[in-house]
Amino acid sequence: MLFESVLFGLAAGLLLGGSLRSLTKASFRCLPLIFVAAVIDFAMSTRLGTSVAAIGGWAVIAATVLQTILLIVFVLGNMEKPPLWLIGLGGLMNSAAILANSGMMPISPQILVLAPDSPYTLTLLAGRVANYTLANPATKLLFLSDIIPFRGFTFYMISAGDMVTSAGLIILIISLMQAYSPRYTFFPSKAFDTLDDPPSSD
Repeated sequence: MLFESVLFGLAAGLLLGGSLRSLTKASFRCLPLIFVAAVIDFAMSTRLGTSVAAIGGWAVIAATVLQTILLIVFVLGNMEKPPLWLIGLGGLMNSAAILANSGMMPISPQILVLAPDSPYTLTLLAGRVANYTLANPATKLLFLSDIIPFRGFTFYMISAGDMVTSAGLIILIISLMQAYSPRYTFFPSKAFDTLDDPPSSD
């Protein structure tokens, strides 16, 4: 869903008068941390994650905790960018569901009915992802789990945390694309800052 959110944010930013050049001027503190967190998340969905899970459930939980800490530090280091708060909140919501279920994000069994032959479903059933599991009656914090059907470039399930994170990412991209624009701004409270000065009465 994040990839679709980035594309939507870029398209919306351009339609609202932003520019890609403005986006390239954006700067963040502790930027490497978010990349490390993303690498951990990706790795846990590959065979490497399966190897980590083979060590023990504690290893999967440790990876989730580390990923969450990196995200929190990154957000705290960039508090002047409000959309990051949403991204951080979404990450915490997902982490809560994962940590409550022994390091695995529960997925609604509906996926087996709605998209039984999708790559997403087949990978899950083949046991090639260590940090996902089908939800069952014993699942904790089910409302924060991947229970919302979503069709992007493929069909899969998303969580409430994913939706919050994606909303924050879209708003962040739009605001950064307009940050240096002399005529447009995403935030209404700053709209008057972009107006031309009134003509002098002299």
